[in-house]
Amino acid sequence: DHLAQGVVPYRPHWLANLGTLLNRYYCRDRRPGVRTKALAILADVYNINRHMYGTEMVRNVIAIQMVGIEAEQDVGVRTAAVNLLVHIAMTQNSVVVPDILTMLEKIVMAPYLRDGDCVQVIKESEAADIIAAVAGLIRIFKKKLWELPSSHAIQAYGILLACLEHHYRNQSVLHGVSRVRMKIFEMIFEMRASSKYQLGFPRNFDKSVQEEDDDSVTSLLPPFSPYIVVDHKHGQRLYEAQKEREQQQFDMYSPTGGRNDVTKEEEDAFRKENVAVPAGSPSASQVEVTHLSLTQAAMTVIVAMKKEKDWEVLRMILERVPQVLLNKALILSRDGNDIDYFAAALCALITEKSLGLPESLYNTPAKFTRTDFQSFVFPVLATLASYHMHMESVIQQKVIKCLELGVLSRCAGPFCVSALTLCVLEMRDSMIRLLREVMLNLSKITATVQNAHPILEFLSTLLHLPKVYASFVSDQYMSIFAIAIPYTNPFKFNHYIVSLAYHVIAMWFLKCRLPFRRAFVSFIAKAQNLSMILTNEEAANQRRNATANEQGRGGKGDADMIQYHNDLLETCIDLMSRYTYASCSPHYTRGPVAEMLVSGGQDQTWMVGNKIITITTSGCSQRPMRNGLCDKCSQLCTLENKSQI
Repeated sequence: DHLAQGVVPYRPHWLANLGTLLNRYYCRDRRPGVRTKALAILADVYNINRHMYGTEMVRNVIAIQMVGIEAEQDVGVRTAAVNLLVHIAMTQNSVVVPDILTMLEKIVMAPYLRDGDCVQVIKESEAADIIAAVAGLIRIFKKKLWELPSSHAIQAYGILLACLEHHYRNQSVLHGVSRVRMKIFEMIFEMRASSKYQLGFPRNFDKSVQEEDDDSVTSLLPPFSPYIVVDHKHGQRLYEAQKEREQQQFDMYSPTGGRNDVTKEEEDAFRKENVAVPAGSPSASQVEVTHLSLTQAAMTVIVAMKKEKDWEVLRMILERVPQVLLNKALILSRDGNDIDYFAAALCALITEKSLGLPESLYNTPAKFTRTDFQSFVFPVLATLASYHMHMESVIQQKVIKCLELGVLSRCAGPFCVSALTLCVLEMRDSMIRLLREVMLNLSKITATVQNAHPILEFLSTLLHLPKVYASFVSDQYMSIFAIAIPYTNPFKFNHYIVSLAYHVIAMWFLKCRLPFRRAFVSFIAKAQNLSMILTNEEAANQRRNATANEQGRGGKGDADMIQYHNDLLETCIDLMSRYTYASCSPHYTRGPVAEMLVSGGQDQTWMVGNKIITITTSGCSQRPMRNGLCDKCSQLCTLENKSQI
């Protein structure tokens, strides 16, 4: 501390004195406590003088004394040095930042680049410096995203992705240090892109970032960086439109336009004299924009889904991916087709037995079954339906087949059925080939309250897509009725589900071909009668198990439900009896002459069996003359007969 008091800028050779102090107490001394204290003194001197002499200190002292820091044996000294380097990179914005980032890169990559054939496994206690370096690089990337030059943020981003790539090439090195991967993946999943493909984060910098820069005004920063743009699949259109707007602006403010006469020479003169360029000048509005490809990050996530064996890390990936997929501007890259690779990797988690999932995972809960593992994968697959336009037909079919398996899952079944409904709407060509298999799997699902709504919505939606089910034969229609009939139980399902089930039965009966209907009537009637018997038994059991007071209150409710069920059942039977042999309109359509004859007449309606008969008298008030018709009506009938001939 005494020697450090003499290291001040107004004394001659102060940087040389600082270098001598570090060389003596940091480089040559072997005591970890002394070396850590030397780094703390260096940090204090840097914080005091960084605004005026920060660049000189890094170039002439820190960069020289920190050479070979990755080879330091004491983990505490390495960690202290990493924290200092991160602090310097956060507070500097000059040409020395790339050198600091290179030092941090060497520390992060040190375990993977050691000489020798023997692989050294690093424990988490021995990797404190690596964890600190990764956390620091993430903070640097988040801060430099809003600063120029953009190369600093891109360099930090590349180091983090390279760390993941090295890990999945040699997983045994940092096998037990999952915090490194967790932090990097959290940063990747936090990234978002705006409608203009600008990269950013949904929240402002965290407190640690704000503390590093006392002069920052993070609350005033926009959520997305104006300097880094995602290299998006449709970004070229945006770039061309931006160029066109800049050209229009240049033409508008050119000397010939008469609105701004600032020439390039005058603009340079303004800059030399520190005079602001007029706002109308196009040169003042030009911003350096860097395109950043996220394909490498996407491929890293895809590789992690296949190779990651730590369940805590893999679960975090599967839980966070659906949120990222909501941001299409972030997902779709210009040069690659990440969605195809991503969908194929997810399907592999379900279908490929060579991966040994979930048996090959560690850090799993007790009695972690394959069904439990797949319940995390199916919701991610369900979110891919909205990317149908960016998936090949083969990949679409793989996704649909995996969702077929998912409908039988206890937890993810409703998600998968809802996703299949979207696939019917969005992937029609692929669903035409696989719809029979889908219907077969749906018929295996137990009729539960959880499954009722998505399954009936699927069948109801399919009604309106005749081209998809054009190849249906009797068995497919029969399976639809078998799926829907169990949901007509009013004691198990609410009124909406029961009504929707009868709607599905009635509408699909009308959609099937006439030769099939006669056989379907007996099948539906028998199944509904059986359902009615079971419904009455359930009602009797409820009354039998209820107390005397509950019987008095609930008896009328049971009777109302049974009556409601009977009404819907009779309506369904009446509809089938009317349309079994022909498809006819329930309302008689009169011709223009008949409409004229009975217009204004009296009518009377009777119910005969299950039919409604209406008789309407003529509305004509004239006396009958010929064949029981008046003169006017007779002439109209004659003209009608001649036109038909």
